[in-house]
Amino acid sequence: MSRNIEEMIRTHLVGIIVIVGLVGCAGSTKAPPAGVALEPSEISPKGAGTTAEWVSEDAESAARETPLRRQPKYLVHTVRWSGESLSIIAKWYTGQFKNWKILANFNSKLKPDRIFVGQTIRVPEALLRTRDRMPRSFVAQFARKPKKKTSRLAKGDKDLPLFGPRDYSGK
Repeated sequence: MSRNIEEMIRTHLVGIIVIVGLVGCAGSTKAPPAGVALEPSEISPKGAGTTAEWVSEDAESAARETPLRRQPKYLVHTVRWSGESLSIIAKWYTGQFKNWKILANFNSKLKPDRIFVGQTIRVPEALLRTRDRMPRSFVAQFARKPKKKTSRLAKGDKDLPLFGPRDYSGK
C-alpha cells in the first residue's frame, strides 16, 4: 500500500510541475527576438493586431532609436599598368607609401604581393587626397626597373659558337 501512495504522490507532483510551468510560460510578456518569423495569433501582448505585427513595430522603433551603422565609403581603383603595387597606389591616392597596410586590411581578399592588371582595389574615402586616375608616368617613377641581361662570356669569347664542343687545340 505504501507503494501506491508513493506512485500517487509522484504523479501529482509531476502534474503540479507541468501546470506551474505552463502557467508561467503563458504569463510571460517578454517579446520574441526581432527578425523571427512568427505565425499570426489572436492574442497580442499589446492587445491589438498579431504577434508578428507587434515584433515589426518593435523593430521599427529600435531602428529609430539606434543610429544605423553606415558602410564605409571608398573609391575603386582598377589596376591598369604593370608595375603597380599597393604602396604605389597608396602613395598616389593618400599621399603616403605607408598607407599600403591600411589598403591591405580594407581589401581583405587581396594579396598585397600579388597585384595584377584588372584587379580592383578599394581606397577608403577618409584617406583620399585625390580622385584623379593614376597616370602611367607616376607608376614608372617608382616601379622596379627590369635588370639588364649581361653576357657571362669573356670579351674575347663573343665569336664562339653557342653550341657544340670547344676547340682548344690552337691555344
